[in-house]
Amino acid sequence: MEAALVSWDHYESSYDLEDMLLSITNYKAALALCPLSHPDRLLILNNLGLVLSIRFEKTGALADLDQCIEYLQVAILLLPPGHPQRSSSLNNLGVVLRERYEQTGQASDLDECIASHQEGLELCPIGHIDRSASLNNFGVALRMRFEHRGDPADLTTSVTYLEEALLLRPIGHPDRFDTLNNLGVTLGRRFDQGGNMADLDMDISHLLESLALLSTLHTDRPKALSNLGAALLTRYRKRGQLVDLEQCIAYHREALQLFPSGHPYRSTSLHNLGTALDSRCQQSGNLRDLEEAITYHREALLLRPIGHPNRPSALNGLGCALLIRFLQTGQIGDLDECITLHDEALRLHPLQHASHLETLNNLGVALQARFRQSGEIDDLELCIKLTRESLPLCPTSHPDRLPLLNNLGTALQDRFEQTNQIKDLNECIDLHNEALLLRSIGDSGRSKTLTNLAVALLSRYTERGKPLDLEQCIHHHREALLVFPIGHPSRATSLHNLGMALCTAVRGKGDAVDLDEGVNRLHETLLLRPTGHANRSRTLNALGIACISRFRKTGSPTDLDEGILYLKESSLHTASPLSDRLLAAENWISTAHEHGSTSLGEAYACSLDLWDRSMLLTASKIGDKHKRMAHHLFPWEKGHDLTTDPASYAIGRGQLETAVEMLERGKAVLLTQLGKFRTAMEDLEVIDKELADRFRGLSAAVERDTLSGQSEDHAQDVLASVRRQHHASDWERTVEEIRQVEGFDSFLRATPFANLQKAAERGPIILINISRYRSDAVIVQERAEPLSIPLPDATISDVVVLSATLIPLTTTGRHEGQMMEMALQDLLRQIWDKIVGPIVSHLENTLHLPNGSRIWWIPTGAAWSLPLHASGPYKSGQRNLPDRFISSYAPNVSSLLRSRKFLPLMKETSGPRMLVVAHPGSEGVNQLLHVQDEVAVIREVATKAKVVEVAIIEGAECGKEAVLTCLKDATWAHFACHGIPRVDPFASHFLLETSDTSLTLLDIIKNGLPQAQLAVLSSCHSAAAYNVKGSTLNNWRPNEVINLAAGVLFAGFRSVVGTMWAMDDRDGPVIAQEFYKYMFRNGAQGVDCTDAAKALVMAVRELRRRDVPMQRWINLVHYGI
Repeated sequence: MEAALVSWDHYESSYDLEDMLLSITNYKAALALCPLSHPDRLLILNNLGLVLSIRFEKTGALADLDQCIEYLQVAILLLPPGHPQRSSSLNNLGVVLRERYEQTGQASDLDECIASHQEGLELCPIGHIDRSASLNNFGVALRMRFEHRGDPADLTTSVTYLEEALLLRPIGHPDRFDTLNNLGVTLGRRFDQGGNMADLDMDISHLLESLALLSTLHTDRPKALSNLGAALLTRYRKRGQLVDLEQCIAYHREALQLFPSGHPYRSTSLHNLGTALDSRCQQSGNLRDLEEAITYHREALLLRPIGHPNRPSALNGLGCALLIRFLQTGQIGDLDECITLHDEALRLHPLQHASHLETLNNLGVALQARFRQSGEIDDLELCIKLTRESLPLCPTSHPDRLPLLNNLGTALQDRFEQTNQIKDLNECIDLHNEALLLRSIGDSGRSKTLTNLAVALLSRYTERGKPLDLEQCIHHHREALLVFPIGHPSRATSLHNLGMALCTAVRGKGDAVDLDEGVNRLHETLLLRPTGHANRSRTLNALGIACISRFRKTGSPTDLDEGILYLKESSLHTASPLSDRLLAAENWISTAHEHGSTSLGEAYACSLDLWDRSMLLTASKIGDKHKRMAHHLFPWEKGHDLTTDPASYAIGRGQLETAVEMLERGKAVLLTQLGKFRTAMEDLEVIDKELADRFRGLSAAVERDTLSGQSEDHAQDVLASVRRQHHASDWERTVEEIRQVEGFDSFLRATPFANLQKAAERGPIILINISRYRSDAVIVQERAEPLSIPLPDATISDVVVLSATLIPLTTTGRHEGQMMEMALQDLLRQIWDKIVGPIVSHLENTLHLPNGSRIWWIPTGAAWSLPLHASGPYKSGQRNLPDRFISSYAPNVSSLLRSRKFLPLMKETSGPRMLVVAHPGSEGVNQLLHVQDEVAVIREVATKAKVVEVAIIEGAECGKEAVLTCLKDATWAHFACHGIPRVDPFASHFLLETSDTSLTLLDIIKNGLPQAQLAVLSSCHSAAAYNVKGSTLNNWRPNEVINLAAGVLFAGFRSVVGTMWAMDDRDGPVIAQEFYKYMFRNGAQGVDCTDAAKALVMAVRELRRRDVPMQRWINLVHYGI
């Protein structure tokens, strides 16, 4: 053993690890020579454990720590209760168990550590020589357990023990530095929980005194430097004193130099220095600090692999740094990675963990940032949900309450801007007011809270017009700007906000002075946001609006021209978020239209481009995309419509082909976008198979993401949101790559008129454009230029009145009576006079279209709800439309092109494979009493026609999975059951055996129907434009017609029969009899689904011959080819 002691003495003189290794070797040799009863065995075990723990601190080798613990545990076995050395040995064992817990996160080590310290303290009563050491180490262990499990009692007891230990280690005591350090850190944790600045100041005071007691070579100096740096950063964030931040960074740099590669605490030091540099970058805007910080954070994360107890803090650190860089540079990849990192950290920080709320807040901030970038409403809703659930867990004094108040407030304002729900804005203002009360003057975060409150007050002023809101807004912005001198990275935002408020004041009681100052502030902001800056579009938009406001006051053409140019540049600034650019485009359109600018057509085209891209990159689930269209695509309450307005502008300029292209881009957007994911790639495959396969794979992935359901697990939702973003971005990049291939430059671009025109090969297509500016019909022919027919009597208000008149006539009973017949005839007469009559006159007198020809209707707006196909003069001796032409409908022109594709290859040479889905509903109310008769008719007609394959699903077998399975192989499908429309059109469904197995439109679209040709939807409301209560479907987006018939058409069927409102069950058998009799007039072989429109005419004629009420036969419509 003497050799071991000599080697250790040499090490303490030289700090040469070779001397330490020799000492360990000698101790192990001595231990091997000591039998269990040898009096020196206990000393050797303790010394060997001590030397191994010190080598671990130098090298980070966990094997040394494991051996150390084993030796100390054996040593304790040699010390029975009552032995004078048992307390010190328990203390030593507790210390190394705590060290291993810090490295591995094994909770059992922490539990054994605390048990050892507790027993050790019980053996050290007041006056015992080892009591101070026992109190010190037990206090540290309890603090660690608090950090792991969040029990405040552990933190309270920790402070008590450490304060007692410090009293037992007065000035001059050799271990005073250690207790000062530990008590300082623990007081810092108590500050984190309670927010008492006295705790933080005392924390720093103790840490400074501790550091002063350590020489530059002392082994504990690096830890002391790190702890002091962390405390100074916390105080900087609270008080904003730059001297604290600079000292913090200096201490962390010195600490990192003392933690070389391989040192177990290097990752902590890297994390601390990175976090401090993050803060300095936010203060100064120096990106070099941020790049250095990200490098340190990445190295720290590498040193904390999966399973490491401190991995969550490394994930959070890197995530926060990446978010800062995204906000500075707009790199979307940083934001996606940030969300992934925070989500992993949250899953590793359970609810009871002390850092759970901080991690959750970080994730919420990142989700909100991505919402602002992409408009992904899922991100915003999840942010609000997570933050709202966390706020009740934070009392007023809790340090995490302020950031949660701030983030929930700003998220609610973002949602208000999307939904216009004033309750969100009022709650937002209340939250920011509460936060401001918690921010004393001089608090570094006060300016941020002032800004958030002022922005919210401006929004409420704009909404409600209360002058006090505007006055407080400007006051708060001016106070906030004083905090941001020239060069401060937040100055641009503060200037922008003040400029906006001053310009808004002009619309109240402000004067030209306010407006000039506002414009000047915005010009100053623009200089701080050069081309490529993520927020440049926002400032350009504000400056454009300000110049237009000044034009209205001064009449200066220069202001008008500059305003339009600013709005245009804002719309086209590709580095800015799509949401900002869409808002600018809306303002560009409004201004250009109001003042007759020649840039209006360009503005419309830009808006449609932005909308297409936004709908792709939001990558929401399909139902959320639909809701987003209702609220964010220039909603009707704002007077805008990106379908009809661009077309009316083009028609007014005589650009009919452009008008058709514009209408096509604005109609059935969701179905058209889904269709892009199902694009055939045979031509590209010949040139570049790898590129074609990649496109197919990504298209399938984006379609799955879009059609996916909601998870109950928010963590899974976050991961799914990140995945959708990546898939959508990759898909968009792949499309651009395909467009670089020769001959594919127009791949998936807006369909040109020359291609759309081909859809009119079987008859003219009539697009009816009802806009606030003008109403027209455009007739598309296969081999001629389009024609326009003005419809001056079909204003928006006229058509809405017609639609409103129709609703009670079709939703309140059977309406079988002469008065009802007269009311319907009067309505159909008005539709004829205002819309259909002028069009038919052109078809007959200008185009000389033969009687009985087919025509296709594609209406817009409320005209979708009107039975155009049944209109007529309804006067003696005059023919109505059903007596002149065969009418069909289509959601848009592309749906007809898609339905005609491969049609010659799909003629039924051996007869159709028919599927009949029959379910009468539950007994009692609304039971369909004639479904079985309808099935019997179909079976009889099919048998006579020698149709070989007829599958009938009915009764208890009529479940969703059974129907979906059969649909995959069927070419014809007949649904005889209840059809239920929903405001979310993808939730519209056919009612089957049980409500939980209803077959939704989403189910059908996801299923894929490769063989489908003809669908007869003998169900209520299957082609409805409004629901059973008379409310318009599709969230007031009537140009996005997605009813069951339109959805089934998109899913793969080429020809679809449906009903515009409730169907009389008695008509089902009659319709089936006449419809299929015509379809099978030449037998089963060679049947053609394009005969369906004529077959429906024959069925309607039979109903009319039987003198059924008009409401029952005009209900029936045909979609597709």
